[in-house]
Amino acid sequence: MRNSWVGSIGPAVDSFETLLSTHLGQETISVANGSVALISGLSVLEIGPGDEVLVPDLSCAGTATSIIYTIHQYF
Repeated sequence: MRNSWVGSIGPAVDSFETLLSTHLGQETISVANGSVALISGLSVLEIGPGDEVLVPDLSCAGTATSIIYTIHQYF
């Protein structure tokens, strides 16, 4: 790398995903942040209107907003 910047796309991310996939023996993806990870997980589980999702009482706003986004697609 020419500098220390690592974004959410690029050769460093591609290399990381390849190495992790090889190590785990399954396909992997990296995401930009925890909210995107939560949204991806909720989407894979097909969480939608009428489903109940429990969250800890002490958490960051991103936890709840990820659920709201997935269920209602407001954003």
